[in-house]
Amino acid sequence: MIIISFNSYKGGSCRTTTCYNTLPYLAKALNATSRQPILVFDTDLDSMGLTNLFSEEKFVSESGYSAEDLFINSEDKPEVQEINRHIRVAGFSGSVENNAWFFERAFHRVGNALGLEDDGSVLFCGADCDTPSITDDQYKSYADKYPLSNLIRALSRMPESDRPKAVVFDCAAGDQPSTRVILKTARIHVMCMRPTLQFRIGTRNYMLKTLPKEFNNVQTGVEHKVILLPTAVANNQLSPDEPKYAEAEQMLSDLKYRIVSTINQYIVNQIYRSPDVNYTLISEMVDGDEVGIPEIERFKWRECLLYNMEPLTNAEIRIKERYDKLAQVIVKE
Repeated sequence: MIIISFNSYKGGSCRTTTCYNTLPYLAKALNATSRQPILVFDTDLDSMGLTNLFSEEKFVSESGYSAEDLFINSEDKPEVQEINRHIRVAGFSGSVENNAWFFERAFHRVGNALGLEDDGSVLFCGADCDTPSITDDQYKSYADKYPLSNLIRALSRMPESDRPKAVVFDCAAGDQPSTRVILKTARIHVMCMRPTLQFRIGTRNYMLKTLPKEFNNVQTGVEHKVILLPTAVANNQLSPDEPKYAEAEQMLSDLKYRIVSTINQYIVNQIYRSPDVNYTLISEMVDGDEVGIPEIERFKWRECLLYNMEPLTNAEIRIKERYDKLAQVIVKE
């Protein structure tokens, strides 16, 4: 079972859009099924972007369980306290299907919404818009006693043939308390950043200072991998049969070369040279032909799953291939 976080040092990085559009490819790459699904949590508790993309209404199950309950065992929610106590004491017996008291009550099936035939192959636990985000004082008081730690431990103890394939977190930006918990918990981190100077410098500092500090707060010997992912990279929207297509392609090729060079200068080389960095940087999504996730016109108006959009432009076909590649990089690592 792999544990994945989608992160960014600040908002506006297309982090939630990237997570949302990568999920169907990740589910296919892991052969997720209703028996062994992917569990997805929206832990951006203030913005709730992923929750809004899956539903325009509050995304809380019949039990009242939401992503906030991964961090605080709220005293005014006896039903949530009972769920968290059961997880801590008894764990899960058998398969996901044998534990409907949790998986059917705390999650929503969103496989079909992602274009997958098996609706239960991706289970989603959203954020509750009526619940405030956790505070620094709550973060300090709970230390390593979060219900999330108990949940991950209980999932890991399920039989290998029955446990979920992956746990995915869409995080809040920066070092908000909930994100700091996830940084300790996840082992593969997709670090989203726009290819601007502001994002390059901010992401570099975040990866050099914040990540090592949080990674050092877990048990020794735990390996973290960080996938560097430029997002919304300038892309040629012209059709190949248009007169200026070759000129536009050359201009964008030059731009991408400069982006790769500066990312290597500002981030990659400094990460590799830093003695304080205790994680592996994966830069496969920063390559010569395509850099990260290209920008497409349709995404400027709304985040959308391209599998159900027709017709697709050449740029949109390429972006689907990039999401697929990101899923393969995640699974490989």
